[in-house]
Amino acid sequence: MTVFDTRALTRPLFTDAEFTATKWDSAAEKAAFANALCRFMCADFRESLFTQKLYRRLALTFGHVAHDAAASTITSSGTFRAR
Repeated sequence: MTVFDTRALTRPLFTDAEFTATKWDSAAEKAAFANALCRFMCADFRESLFTQKLYRRLALTFGHVAHDAAASTITSSGTFRAR
């Protein structure tokens, strides 16, 4: 029994029109982050989708993510690996 269809997280994609630009990030960058995060969650948190770019934005958005940084590393391919 499916309780929640995770595909709903990726359809339709977020667009920059749905976000407000700030001095730190453009609306397009915010939409790209939202789409990357939803894709990561829909893929059951697949490690290969947890890129350095996604990690950095998560750490800035939800500071508690950084607590795990000491026990992990970002590989040269840009993916996250626990030590």
